[in-house]
Amino acid sequence: MTRAVAALRTFFSPVSSPRLMLFIPAVLLKLTSAGISGAAYVLDSGPLYIAGMVLWCMWIALLFVIAMPQSDKWLRGTSKWLKPVSLGLAWILIIVGVVEFAAPAVIKGGDDGVFARLMQEQSHNLRYNDGTALVHQAADNLFDGENPYASANIVTATLRFGNPFEYLTPVRTGRFADSFPYPSDALLKQVWDDALQNPAQAPPEIESHLNYPAACFLLPAPLLAAGVGDLRWIYLGAVVLAMAAAVVLSPAGTRLWVLAGSLASLEIWQSVAAGETGSLAFPFLLLGWLLWKRNLWFSALCVGIACATKQTAWFFLPFYLILVCRSVGWKQACRAVALVGGVFLAFNIAFIAQSPGLWLESILSPLRGDFFPLGVGPVTLSMAGYIDVRTPVPFTIAEIAVGAGAIVWYWRNARRYPLTGVVLAVIPLFFAWRSAWWYFFYFDVILLAMVAWEVAGEKALRFSAPHHA
Repeated sequence: MTRAVAALRTFFSPVSSPRLMLFIPAVLLKLTSAGISGAAYVLDSGPLYIAGMVLWCMWIALLFVIAMPQSDKWLRGTSKWLKPVSLGLAWILIIVGVVEFAAPAVIKGGDDGVFARLMQEQSHNLRYNDGTALVHQAADNLFDGENPYASANIVTATLRFGNPFEYLTPVRTGRFADSFPYPSDALLKQVWDDALQNPAQAPPEIESHLNYPAACFLLPAPLLAAGVGDLRWIYLGAVVLAMAAAVVLSPAGTRLWVLAGSLASLEIWQSVAAGETGSLAFPFLLLGWLLWKRNLWFSALCVGIACATKQTAWFFLPFYLILVCRSVGWKQACRAVALVGGVFLAFNIAFIAQSPGLWLESILSPLRGDFFPLGVGPVTLSMAGYIDVRTPVPFTIAEIAVGAGAIVWYWRNARRYPLTGVVLAVIPLFFAWRSAWWYFFYFDVILLAMVAWEVAGEKALRFSAPHHA
């Protein structure tokens, strides 16, 4: 009994680390950025696009500060007021999250006000998106003995799961070739109405590839076969288990911050409710980064699964390998590479062998240049009409340059600033032609869990480092 009371006292008396406390205000800044960017998209407002981009930059900069070990010294003396503010803010965000899911249901469809439009947009978000529909369809096709990549059809998937046609991904071809920065709702509906005349043949103006590596449908397939009817329940279970593991494995005195930060990260729960496919890759990325020093092989296994689930995990891979290499040597890093690559192939080799060209075309389709611009980074300047750039080439060059610079910087500084790799991994995405806000919804929780371990110190960790050959 005494031990339990002591544990509760430790849990509710968290360590006074400004770096951990800053995470909750950072969540608020992220939510504000996402809200403004979402409103800019719905209202087609140039000033809101720019405001959102500026706020996203501020959020990334704040996370970089949190990742720096020196930040606790820089912010010394702020704990007295920052601690209650952060904990109070966490409670407010959790309550707001409950209201967020309930509010769309009470907005009347006939109301044309701005708030009503935003809430109606929110209600659309709380259902399968086109990517999730294709993933669920892929599992069904697998059960029927078909190649999921060859049988993908966004029209039949949309009809089955009742997705709004407005949330399909248009392609800059055919009737959309002259539309910029995005096809009108009327033109999109015209293409959709024509597609309904022959659902078996998806029109070229709508993206119909299964865009993700095979683990996206192989991982949930057993549960779907067992009777789970909605992928989002599977995503929710994976996210909850991974976050619970992060809380439990965190050192004493930091668990409350990890729990509060996880619950207050409303965009993650929103993404799960929307069936965002990154929800399945995130748990494995979280465990992969969190456990790399405690169990390198299980860590590499998780990173491999994440890479076999969604391409956004690929951006974390070079920084993960640099961290391993600079910390425990080339030999261990090479073994981690082999394990990550082996896991990726284990999930995908059957489909690569069956039709290598189709698999590669499907997996690389998000990198094609015929998608419309979408995002929160500099591409908003083109979306808002402030610059007349209608090709992804300049943004791709910027993305590659920033990524290369981040890798070089991290190679030189990984030992001194190991946690910055989690932040650097997503900065190139910010400069991409498609820098959608849901690409940035997860990695800050990974950073939070790692900062908790770093703040508590090595002696508080309950795992022993792996044996290094």
